[in-house]
Amino acid sequence: MDTALELRSHCEHRGEPDADFVDACLRDSALVRSLTSDLGDRPLFWVWRLMALSEIPHAQRLGYTRRLAEQVLARLGTSEGFSLSGKADDLLPCYNAMLTRALTRLGYGARPEVRQGLRWILNHQAFERGLSSTWAGVGIQKYGGCLHATPCYIGVVKSVNALLSVRTLMADAPEPDFAAKLQQGLAYLMRHQLFRRLSDGAPIYRHITDLSFPESYQVNLVELLLLAKSAGLLHHEGVAAALALVRLARSPDGSWAPSPAYRADGYRGFDGRSRHAPWLSYLLGQVLEAGPCAPRD
Repeated sequence: MDTALELRSHCEHRGEPDADFVDACLRDSALVRSLTSDLGDRPLFWVWRLMALSEIPHAQRLGYTRRLAEQVLARLGTSEGFSLSGKADDLLPCYNAMLTRALTRLGYGARPEVRQGLRWILNHQAFERGLSSTWAGVGIQKYGGCLHATPCYIGVVKSVNALLSVRTLMADAPEPDFAAKLQQGLAYLMRHQLFRRLSDGAPIYRHITDLSFPESYQVNLVELLLLAKSAGLLHHEGVAAALALVRLARSPDGSWAPSPAYRADGYRGFDGRSRHAPWLSYLLGQVLEAGPCAPRD
């Protein structure tokens, strides 16, 4: 087991470790060395690398992470939220939400740029059909249906996940209507059974039933089920079909094999090409342990 996964398991099951243990796990992790071995100069590289590091507890202790986070805040943060171009007009819901979530998890949730990313979601992201958004940025118009009568499902999922990540900040600096907006988003996902079209029950798009980690632009079952786990909804009837697919994909030895890796500048799958993927197997195993028992034959 890579020591970064050992660190995550420790934090989730045994509480916060001491600083020496954290530093040793980060120092000895082959995954961390891989993630911090290069630093591209393109915004998408920064997005995927920052999101990957946000999945490793205490990754903000690394100088690489802090430099990358400050670069993203300075170059991609705007008065409205996060944009790949650094211009508010070009803001896209998915990337704004992903960066808001990653930076919050890395300890930057109080920064003004992150709070603006959160406010954009609360003010403009639709979590229901047939709603008109007040956002007039031109970037959204270039890429199709981000905020059309049926909002882009990727943007919805990423935005709900971002709201879940900032919950702990709301006690000290609450945002109006936060709780209602989060519940509206979760209810929308439950109606879709996480991955299905409302019209015919088919998968919303091709890759949504993939199994891979960490999250990419393409929402998949792992991201959706971890979202449901974070929200305390694994026993909800809207999650049952996704859990059934995960059970069917489990190997006899209790592990899972990853789907073909997402390819993008800066993105690195945590399990590589392993047929017995340790990160995937750990995370999905935790989901099944926390969810309802598998049906008996």
